[in-house]
Amino acid sequence: MGAKLYDGKCKGYGGYVHVTVVLDASGNILDVIMGRHSESEGYGNLAIDIIPAKIVETQSLGLDAVTGATMTSEAILTAVANAITEAGLDPADYGFAP
Repeated sequence: MGAKLYDGKCKGYGGYVHVTVVLDASGNILDVIMGRHSESEGYGNLAIDIIPAKIVETQSLGLDAVTGATMTSEAILTAVANAITEAGLDPADYGFAP
């Protein structure tokens, strides 16, 4: 069985943050693709640049927020958790604590 894509969203600082999460058959996070968002330039974009790669690198949602972009960081993590839930998996198994 190949990789599958799951969508998630969460309200961030400037509106909803949309993500697509790519999971393999074992539940490994292969990619986190940022979709539509209205987060601020600067700090918001910094979180968008950092958090998805860290999720893939660590296979964890138990990450610290990017300084100055807490709401955006938390929105990304929650959107990924929502996508993981859509996949029928438990985000807590990935370190997610709402």
